[in-house]
Amino acid sequence: MSKPANPLNELLRGRPVTIPLARVGQGTGDGPVTLTHPGKKPATIRVNRDRNQIAAVPAARHHAVLTMIDSGLDLTHHLEAGQLVTTLATVSL
Repeated sequence: MSKPANPLNELLRGRPVTIPLARVGQGTGDGPVTLTHPGKKPATIRVNRDRNQIAAVPAARHHAVLTMIDSGLDLTHHLEAGQLVTTLATVSL
């Protein structure tokens, strides 16, 4: 299995970053979601919709997701087929 590409490089090249999720609630439909940063202590990165947790980021993917969250980039997150898809938000200049 090859090493995943750097998520920031992918985003800056205009490519979406897809992360498999754990514990996706049954019947949860695709659509926009938000992420909850775990803070300083090790904790689950929660995937939320309407202030309710609907899934979690697996521990093996925490580094990639935290890299994206902490980058300061304007990102959008969507749930698609049980996976987190993150893209760079389009900005109008």
